[in-house]
Amino acid sequence: MTSEGSKADKAPTGPRELRLSDDEVAFLRYTCNMFFLPESPLYVFEAEKREPKLFGAAHDSLCKKGLVDPDTWRGKDEALQPVVTVAECDARVLWQRYERDQKKTRDFYVAGGMAVEFKIDGGHYVFSPAMKEREMVHAAVAQFKPSTKTVGLVDVVFSPGEYLVFAVFARDVRATAEDSVVEDHMSIEEVLACFEDEAEIPTIPRDSDFRRHAESLQERALLEKDKHGNHRLVKSLHAFARGLSSESYDALTRYDFIDEEWLIRETTIYPCEGAIYLLSSLADGSVSVQELDGEKLHEVLAQAIATLPDISDNPAKPRFAKDFFLRA
Repeated sequence: MTSEGSKADKAPTGPRELRLSDDEVAFLRYTCNMFFLPESPLYVFEAEKREPKLFGAAHDSLCKKGLVDPDTWRGKDEALQPVVTVAECDARVLWQRYERDQKKTRDFYVAGGMAVEFKIDGGHYVFSPAMKEREMVHAAVAQFKPSTKTVGLVDVVFSPGEYLVFAVFARDVRATAEDSVVEDHMSIEEVLACFEDEAEIPTIPRDSDFRRHAESLQERALLEKDKHGNHRLVKSLHAFARGLSSESYDALTRYDFIDEEWLIRETTIYPCEGAIYLLSSLADGSVSVQELDGEKLHEVLAQAIATLPDISDNPAKPRFAKDFFLRA
């Protein structure tokens, strides 16, 4: 007998991921009112007009999974929503997490405001339960730990030359322990020596250019001099400098399949100790670095991976990819 206490302690059973074989997907294509679009990872079934090798076995298996009515052989719409979302997708979200020499990839497909995570595992097609796009955003936000600060968040735009100066001086920060005290920092001459082997490359700034960009950062209080007259990055940029050296970052790319054009949005986020940074390249070649609190992180990820308002609010208006261009 089960006690009331143990009933209360029992975890509720929620929707589970759906695993389908080749034959089962082929059966759904053949018997259900479902379209496999060219952008879908399941399109190969349509392109090759695949049919199940064993109709009866595929039918029985899908019935046991609650996807097909045993009498009519018709698919059950609600149960099949994860498959329909991937098959009839109008967008894809590719989430790649880089951690030094490792890369983890998660793939989501979007249709009609719903999103499904999809993968192929051991010869099976695996679908997550269908979720609303805002739930996909919430799930992504939960994977990060944004800054708890409310003031003093980093929000800096570097010109291309200034960013090169920042990147070089960041070496000085990365070469020291976070809590160590360094009395002697890099001089401009030591920094310029980094480029001696590349003196013939025209894209490397000459001494005068580098000094000009360094002076610009000093005027903006992003670079400071120590007691020896050498330069160092201000303390507020140290966490991001160390984050760059960790070679750990998240790249999120959303592809919207709009008529004959694809709209592509790319976002790069650097998780650092106690903070999250958004690294963006702007239209004029400048580089933006923003430290994100919880609210800003949610806003950035929503713009990165959710449907843009212009697409969802005006579906009947003819548009082109350039009308929706947004790069975070």
